[in-house]
Amino acid sequence: MLITIEGIDGAGKTTVINNLQNITNCIYTREPYRMLVHKTNYSPLAKVFLFMADHYDHIQNVINPGMNESMDIICDRYIDSRIAYGAVMLQGLVEDPFNWIAKLHVCSPMPDLTILLTIPVEEAIKRRPNESYEFLDKVQQNYLKLVDYHRASNRFVVIDGMQTIELICNIVMNKIKQRQQVLA
Repeated sequence: MLITIEGIDGAGKTTVINNLQNITNCIYTREPYRMLVHKTNYSPLAKVFLFMADHYDHIQNVINPGMNESMDIICDRYIDSRIAYGAVMLQGLVEDPFNWIAKLHVCSPMPDLTILLTIPVEEAIKRRPNESYEFLDKVQQNYLKLVDYHRASNRFVVIDGMQTIELICNIVMNKIKQRQQVLA
């Protein structure tokens, strides 16, 4: 089962995953996988393609081998991050960037469960003061658009990231167990 943890910067994704590592037996991974993009100043379009290259490298080296071994995989960011963030980065550069980026993922394994942690953008800025309010607000709106887009599949579970980490982790573990039972 492929489980992804998503949310804007500062939402608590990595904290949740770090807490889950003590509880579950599975592969933990993240995107970007090799961090190539963060070390350079590329144009927004070049960054999207670098993120895509990193994504497919990650699929080949971690996701597919894990799935072939029937392992559960928990990934900190995945397809939805590229769509939510990339659509903001490419606004005005390509027509309908949200769907344009989504179409780049046609060969990607889809998550069985996506946990979306939401927090007020003001709180995200407190946690990450170098981020732009306007940017993160647009990204969060894109995440919520993805939730609506995938509503029929029930892939997304939205969790209030302002709750205690213990409560969030309990909710996440329960949702993982429920999805495992459905897929068994």
